[in-house]
Amino acid sequence: MRKFMVAGAAAFLLMQPLSALSGPQPAPSAADCEQIKQAVATYGYAAARKFAVIHYGKDAASYGDRCLTKKDKAKG
Repeated sequence: MRKFMVAGAAAFLLMQPLSALSGPQPAPSAADCEQIKQAVATYGYAAARKFAVIHYGKDAASYGDRCLTKKDKAKG
C-alpha cells in the first residue's frame, strides 16, 4: 500500500511542471527582455528568432517577441 501511495505522489509531483506549461505564459521579465534585445542587436532579429525556434521551440520565440517593438524587428 505504501509503495502505491509513493508512486502516486511521485507521478503527481512530476506532472505539476507540465500542467504549469499548458496555461497562459507570464509576461517576460525585464532581464529576459534585455537579453533578447541584446541578441537582436548583435545578430539581427531573423537570426535570433531562428536560434530561439531551433533550440527552445516556437513558444519561446513568441514569448521573446513580446519584448520587441516593430522597430526592433525591422533591424533584422
